[in-house]
Amino acid sequence: MKRFILSFLFMLGFAAAALAASPNLELKTETATLVWNAQGLSITPTQGSPSVAGSPRPVWSMALLENPANPDYSGKTLIIEDTEQRLEQKQIADGSFEVFYPEMRLGDRTFKISVRLTVCVKDGAFQMNADVTNGTTDWVVSEFTGPVLIGIDADLSKTPLLWPCGLGEKFTTTPDQPQEVNDPMWGQTWPKAGDDYVKSAQYPSHPFTMQWIAFAGEQFGLSVGSYDPARESKRFTVRYSPGTKKFKVSIIHLPQIPAMTDGKPVVWSKNLLNVLPYSGDWHVAARHYRAWFDTWAKVGEQKPEWVKNMSGMFLVILKQQNGRHTMWKYSDIGGAICDAADAMGYDFIALFGWHHGGHDHLYPEYFPAEELGGREELIKGIAAAHARGKRVYMYANGQLIDSDNKAFWEKEGEALSMRMKDGSVAHEVWQKFDDSPAHFCGLACSGNPRWFEIMLGLAKQANDFGADGLLFDQLGVGHSRLCFAPNHGHPVPSMGHGTQAAYLLEKLDAAMKKINPNFIILTEGLNDAGAQAVSYYHGMCFGAFGPPNATVLNAMIENVPGNLRFPELYRYTFPEVTLTIRDPMPVEHPCFTNYACVFGLNHEIELRYPPDKKCVLTGKLPTTQEYVECHSRDRLGFGHFDREASECFAYSKSVIEFQKAHADLLVRGKFVDSDGFTCEGKLIAKAYTDESGKKLGVLLWNPNKEPAPFTLTVPGKKLTHAAAPGEATTADALGPVPGESIRLMVFE
Repeated sequence: MKRFILSFLFMLGFAAAALAASPNLELKTETATLVWNAQGLSITPTQGSPSVAGSPRPVWSMALLENPANPDYSGKTLIIEDTEQRLEQKQIADGSFEVFYPEMRLGDRTFKISVRLTVCVKDGAFQMNADVTNGTTDWVVSEFTGPVLIGIDADLSKTPLLWPCGLGEKFTTTPDQPQEVNDPMWGQTWPKAGDDYVKSAQYPSHPFTMQWIAFAGEQFGLSVGSYDPARESKRFTVRYSPGTKKFKVSIIHLPQIPAMTDGKPVVWSKNLLNVLPYSGDWHVAARHYRAWFDTWAKVGEQKPEWVKNMSGMFLVILKQQNGRHTMWKYSDIGGAICDAADAMGYDFIALFGWHHGGHDHLYPEYFPAEELGGREELIKGIAAAHARGKRVYMYANGQLIDSDNKAFWEKEGEALSMRMKDGSVAHEVWQKFDDSPAHFCGLACSGNPRWFEIMLGLAKQANDFGADGLLFDQLGVGHSRLCFAPNHGHPVPSMGHGTQAAYLLEKLDAAMKKINPNFIILTEGLNDAGAQAVSYYHGMCFGAFGPPNATVLNAMIENVPGNLRFPELYRYTFPEVTLTIRDPMPVEHPCFTNYACVFGLNHEIELRYPPDKKCVLTGKLPTTQEYVECHSRDRLGFGHFDREASECFAYSKSVIEFQKAHADLLVRGKFVDSDGFTCEGKLIAKAYTDESGKKLGVLLWNPNKEPAPFTLTVPGKKLTHAAAPGEATTADALGPVPGESIRLMVFE
């Protein structure tokens, strides 16, 4: 009892000392004041940006994972919070301040782990950096959360939440309120967590493509991010409390700081948080993030000039997974395939299922298929496509290892696969046809040097065949996951895929540029972690995948309450990035064609199954019944098509020809969203500048059937030309935009 009383008094005294050592630490910018004290972290704006009230709850926490190298490893996890820690703090002469925690405490246990937090002002933002030192031998620091922003006072009807899911998402009302529209195509939801609502996503991945979010009004806003050039895995979380009507934002970093192995503590240094209260609209926050990005990365420099001129991807699967469906021969590449692409105006041929195993089979081995014509016919086919003015890329999966390829699996495939915490193989299962078996595929650890060798060999092979690039499928899609394999050359555990996939793509691009500067690396998905290596993205992400319907488009125009598609978020931040739209169909719906044109995305169609080939050769839409044997036939409906395939092909070609006629703006120009003009009317208006910046082109899109009158104002410039698909010059340039059409207004 005496020991308990002494222990209690010690802990009480320790807590009192910690609080006593917490006077106000303060920083100021032109737009806000930050205060750190016993009540937590608060930010008070000098103008209309959302405020952060702060709270005595934990400002930060960390998770410790038992070292898997321990002989008696049991997978134990501990959570440590700042409220239990002894701290030292000081204001620094340059105006910044530092908070130091010399060791970690949990109850009556101590750990040789220190945390040094430095808070400063940089480029008008409050920046919070950490040095976490792990001096233990028994624990891995697996997570670090914070500093947490609590009590954010934001009215989403006035300061919507911008969230980088895919190309972008905008929330204009809280999840407890009625939603007039909820974009169904991969939009993020707010799951209930007790009385609160929580939305969360992990970077880098297609559900979270950039390291920042914003509460963005028309005149003021608050952006929150992690300006981390290493692009390490982290989870952004926003929690909304209907009771207080306040938000809480936290970033959960996933560093996996290993335990000591050689007697030397391991130090992890990171920008934890970058908070920018700003004046202006959301473009201010986007430019701030991009300016930081440009200090360490050069987006777009890896792209050869020819990539900038591409209009659309014509994707064909030559041979399917089951081996029965051989839909095209190598001799068709420069013949029937180019003929079909010409009919739609496409200039980039994508060869999937080109190898001996067929699509999604026998990875990662890819050899020319004799039944398709053999190696020499493949080389001739690619050369023939080049002679017709096409570019050609080939396919390889960037992570799947098919266990059906017995020899490779047993030799090294299983060993190359990531391992889960329980030692099992991390995997996916792929099945394309109901009457064919599903394929168990291990997920390769992207950071394994041997996997890089295999992928580089495939890129070199594609270059030898004469292809212009190689797509490493899936590497821009999924988030990182822990790999517990002890034989991959990384600490255990380590984050595989995600960030490591971006590093892999960078190494591949650098290696191939030395061999052929005009050869490009492509991947599926989207995130900025690989933006300086990937020259072309296959649009597997929200805002690019799946055509929007009239409800979604009108919600974008009218800014109604709900979850809205907001593709301008990524397009404005990274206008140099080339990305396709995507709909796994043999036809591009005219609405999607217009969408691609207005937002500056490459066009795309996919010929995956025999009915798809029939469609492009006959101009007739397939029936759903024709896909009865396909395992994923639920994605192959044509109910939203209100016209025949041949009409869609012709419209696609007319829009692409229109874009090429104004290539200085619509092909090689820069997407600037709404900068430089204002427009009133029930339509979508987006702008492009030419390379000189002197010419401005405003695309007006009326997605509805009725004509849309408008008022367009471009300060300091004069209207010099107006045009539309099929119209070299629009006579009534200022008249209403006809239904379901686009118009370009050029100003100089």
